[in-house]
Amino acid sequence: MGSEADHHYEVTLALDVSPESAQRLRAAWSSLGGAVDVRLDEGAWICHVHTDDIGAALDAAIEVGRPRSIRVVDLHEAPAPDLSQGIEFESADSFEVLAAPIGVVCLAAGRGLSRAFHDLRAQSVVMVPAGVMPRLADLVAAVDAVPAAEVILLPNNTTLVPLAEQVDGLSEKAVVVVPTRSMPQGLAAMMGYSLQESVLDVAAEEMSAAASSIVDAEVIRAERDARVPFGRINQGDWVGVADGTVIVADPDLETALRQVVAGIWLDGSERVTLITGEGARPVATKALEAWIGDVHTGTQVVVWEGGQPRSPYLVSIE
Repeated sequence: MGSEADHHYEVTLALDVSPESAQRLRAAWSSLGGAVDVRLDEGAWICHVHTDDIGAALDAAIEVGRPRSIRVVDLHEAPAPDLSQGIEFESADSFEVLAAPIGVVCLAAGRGLSRAFHDLRAQSVVMVPAGVMPRLADLVAAVDAVPAAEVILLPNNTTLVPLAEQVDGLSEKAVVVVPTRSMPQGLAAMMGYSLQESVLDVAAEEMSAAASSIVDAEVIRAERDARVPFGRINQGDWVGVADGTVIVADPDLETALRQVVAGIWLDGSERVTLITGEGARPVATKALEAWIGDVHTGTQVVVWEGGQPRSPYLVSIE
């Protein structure tokens, strides 16, 4: 299956099962990845694997028992944390929880984004630190804690979708994942949420349609030199990424922002949303607003203070 470095995720969990079931999991995981370790420790089986398929790894564990203390780490984004100390995730609760037959739990990467999801009537927001995958147990606990009997879960990150999809099988509630792959998609999905809707599948379909109504991109800083199909990226360049593909790169932030908007622009677009994060520059934000007003007369520009790390700007167009 290749070296440990070839795999994207580290999955660690505990199981209270028979030795035969533990060996079944070892065999299943050996076909899914590398660095497989299934060992007995104080009466419980501690299981570890490096894999590219989180969902399959968790499914294999669920087939032999009920996993607990589940942790998933993105090996390409951050070094593995000290699992002996646990990982702390915040679920903001200093807001009014509105009663609804179907609740929404969102994952957010910044406090401003958390506030935005609350303002759009989410019942709970789980704060996820940059570069670290949340524990499945934290997502299950967040879902089970909301007052609604049924829940829609918004992962708001491509890499979190497989993890979120495991919650329904472990929660006491009926859970549907709307597979939002970015924070802008999550905000758009909330625009399609109704406190009055009582049919789970209908609510999920309406939120999925709202999420699909936008195109979006993020602006990040290049950490190293690289070559992409349209040319070369230099360390320190401002890079625009849409659907996992680099679409622009420029040493000037204002230029990169204009190129990102132009690169994802759709004919007939009426609204541009800018979500500012760490490293955003007020001068650049105002310059982009002015440019959009000049080039796309009549387009509404909305600015949210998201507070997300790594990405000074998230941009969406609808």
